[in-house]
Amino acid sequence: MTKRILCLALCTFAVLAYTSSSHAILIDPATLQIGPGSTLDPVQIGNTGTVTVFQNQAGADDLNVPWLLILGIQNTTTTSAEITSINGSSFSIFPNAGGGNANATMTSGEDAYGELGLTGPNSNNFVNWAGADLTINGITATSFGLFEFNIPVTLASKATDTFQFANLPVGTFVIAYGETSTHIYNTPFTEAGLTTGGREPTVPTPEPTSMLLLGPALLGVVVVRRKRAAARASGVVVG
Repeated sequence: MTKRILCLALCTFAVLAYTSSSHAILIDPATLQIGPGSTLDPVQIGNTGTVTVFQNQAGADDLNVPWLLILGIQNTTTTSAEITSINGSSFSIFPNAGGGNANATMTSGEDAYGELGLTGPNSNNFVNWAGADLTINGITATSFGLFEFNIPVTLASKATDTFQFANLPVGTFVIAYGETSTHIYNTPFTEAGLTTGGREPTVPTPEPTSMLLLGPALLGVVVVRRKRAAARASGVVVG
């Protein structure tokens, strides 16, 4: 009797779980990759204002109108950035908040998708963005204004849409977000775009303690070489 009750309970739980999950929005692997540019993390997309979004998942749903292209611009809450063309056709698209105002602001301890009320990988956070901007562009960021652009064209599976921006500052991050009736699509930090101005990455300066340790090591190498040279001159075989 006990076994039958247990079996019935498990079957009921399975049916309920299936029924509830069949109406839920599933989170896909993050597949909206930003380009064009290097394959570094994040993707360095230069400063021409050209931005591409690639839907890198076979069989994915089309991202129908609208889906979002999101800019993270350091140390500001307003922008004059504008999309002027999509796939070669003229458009004039400004941030959703109107007047170039940020939809949200990301500061220390926060992530971009979370601040916008969207579901996405929290790797697009202040620490990662500020660190990359400092290393790649030499920019010290204390905050990022987050600006959403509604995209009026479809992005299909394994397809690319190309955008031309005006007034896109160096040091700006670009990510994307799309949602269908059953799935959510987004961009991880490793596939986010970062506008760059051609500056060489910062090379860390050795710590003073490292230099102190390096000095004796070099001196030791010099002493050993001199001893070997003296030994060879006297005809002594050195191992």
